[in-house]
Amino acid sequence: MHWERLFSAEVNVEFFSYRLPEMEERRQNFFYDVAVRGDPLLNVVSPALVVGYDGYEEKFGAGFGLAVGFDREGMVKHIAVIGEYYPVLSREEGRTGAENCFAAGVELQTYGHHFAILVGNSSQIGTRRLMLGTASNDVYLGFNIYRLIGL
Repeated sequence: MHWERLFSAEVNVEFFSYRLPEMEERRQNFFYDVAVRGDPLLNVVSPALVVGYDGYEEKFGAGFGLAVGFDREGMVKHIAVIGEYYPVLSREEGRTGAENCFAAGVELQTYGHHFAILVGNSSQIGTRRLMLGTASNDVYLGFNIYRLIGL
């Protein structure tokens, strides 16, 4: 019998702590999430889902993603067009933005680095901040660089 993997999943726990100049006390708490990514359908399309809980904001959130790409030979081993969407599940004035977050762009993977160039309506990064929404649909240009380290 031959079993094929349909998806991969990961569980993350993050501790965050920060203090802005105008704040008297530090803000800190945990963020928990479960991310599920489908293995490429037809070796091209990879759907993704992330569900998280922000202990500080006491809010659940979710994000959806899609990557359409292909493997290739050479220095750049994978190229994909990517998209992400983070709907605000429960709005609360002063704690969540008026608009849902979205981003789209291109991702290039080499044998150690991943590069992404994105346009979206939020200047924030990370599931914790994106699931809280954004103030407007103004468009921002951004990039991410990841370095993979084998142990």
